[in-house]
Amino acid sequence: MTGLSESCSHVGAVLFAIEAGVKMRETASCTTEKCKWLMPSHVKKIPAAPVAMIDFSSAKSKKQKLDDAIAGRTELQNACQDFRQEELTQPQVQAVEEETRNQSSSPIWFSQRAGRITASRLKQVLQTSLAQPSKSLIKSICYPEAHKFSTAATRYGCKYEATARKQYEGVQSMHHQGFSCKDSGLWLNPQWPYMGASPDGCVTCTCHGTGICEIKCPHSKQEEANLRLCAGEPGFCFVNDGGTVKLDRRHAYYHQVQAQLHVVDVDYCDFVVWTKNDLFVERIVRDVDLWDNIIPRVESFFRLCVLPEVLGQQLTRGKFQLQDDQEGEKA
Repeated sequence: MTGLSESCSHVGAVLFAIEAGVKMRETASCTTEKCKWLMPSHVKKIPAAPVAMIDFSSAKSKKQKLDDAIAGRTELQNACQDFRQEELTQPQVQAVEEETRNQSSSPIWFSQRAGRITASRLKQVLQTSLAQPSKSLIKSICYPEAHKFSTAATRYGCKYEATARKQYEGVQSMHHQGFSCKDSGLWLNPQWPYMGASPDGCVTCTCHGTGICEIKCPHSKQEEANLRLCAGEPGFCFVNDGGTVKLDRRHAYYHQVQAQLHVVDVDYCDFVVWTKNDLFVERIVRDVDLWDNIIPRVESFFRLCVLPEVLGQQLTRGKFQLQDDQEGEKA
């Protein structure tokens, strides 16, 4: 090397040593510092914290807790799938209906609705996801008394329902022999014990037998003189089908009426829409094809979404991944 570089290799070694010393002179050896835990390679700095706030749990124990939680949830879900509701008897159905004819004024009305899918919620149940069900919907089903609400539209409907019913009775009495309309409570059905329906009245006449009625007093149309002209308007429940004005079969009100017909077990429902200047009545019969198509999904929603909350408070304990929404709801 001496011959090639014309200088001694020892000089080069000294220079390399000096360079290394300069680079390392500010680097303290491990023995010159206080003892400390080795920092993970991905962590640059760990902030100081009180001992009470430091989690000393091992990864193994955390995994065990997670496994236990998962196992518990699976056990609850299996219980919901295998759940068999106590069979309702006709005397029980009759007793509940009679004791709840004051509806929202009756504490029994709220307690019997808790955990049951009521007719007015049917459309929402069909629209929500079974994997990520609506948070507000499940709350309204499981805790109806705690989730009452009041708007200008609902207050208007409550204020004029009796007036609308009296006018409806007068019109029907002219066309149906022996017509009468009495108050209705909460109806249950042994075939679908997880559902409930509260029509606005139970009607009867000698020509058509027993049925029910559902009365709507739309706040947005309170001065309307001809409701039929509103058919097809965005958000309104009427459609014009070849010159015939009727309730839109895709509307939530139609699903509500169908649930009432099947739960109460009658053949017809008079769907009544009232304004201060007009009255519309459509007699709706059972839509068996629709009902047979939707009832499996309704039962699945009950088992997968409602029962976990009823049996294990999955929602209120934060175990369910639910989307919170701001859906408008009818009590």
